[in-house]
Amino acid sequence: MKKALKEVIDEICRVIERDRDVLVIAEGKNDKRALESVGFRKVMILTKPLYEVVEEINERKVLILTDLDKKGKQIYSKLKKCLNHKGVCVDDKLRNLLFQTELRQIEGLSRYLDKFLYKNHLCFYKEEEKAIKKENPLMNC
Repeated sequence: MKKALKEVIDEICRVIERDRDVLVIAEGKNDKRALESVGFRKVMILTKPLYEVVEEINERKVLILTDLDKKGKQIYSKLKKCLNHKGVCVDDKLRNLLFQTELRQIEGLSRYLDKFLYKNHLCFYKEEEKAIKKENPLMNC
C-alpha cells in the first residue's frame, strides 16, 4: 500500500536531517543550490567524466540525487555501479522517497518542500484556530 504524501514528505525531511553530512552527488549548480538550501553540507556536482568523479570519492557512503528523469536515471545507474564496485555504499532511501512525489528535477526540491510544508502548516494553524474558537466563543466576535 502506498504511503500518504504527507508521510512521504515527513520521511524525506527525517532522511535529510539524518544525512545532512553525507556526500551527495548531483548533476548541476542549481541542484547543488537546492540541496544545500534544504540542509545538505557536502554536495558534489558532476563537472567531470564519471570515472574521474568516482576516483575522487573517498567516502564510505554517498547519496546520488540526480534528476528523476530518463537522463538522471542513466547517470544514477552508471555511478551506483562504479561506486559499489569501489566499495562505496550508495544509500537509495531518499531517492526512492522522491520517486513517490511528483518532483522530477532536483533543482526544484527546496521549492517543493517549502510549498508542501507551508501548505500543511497553514492547514494545521487553521484547524488549531477553529479548535481555540470552539473552546472560547468570545474569540468569534
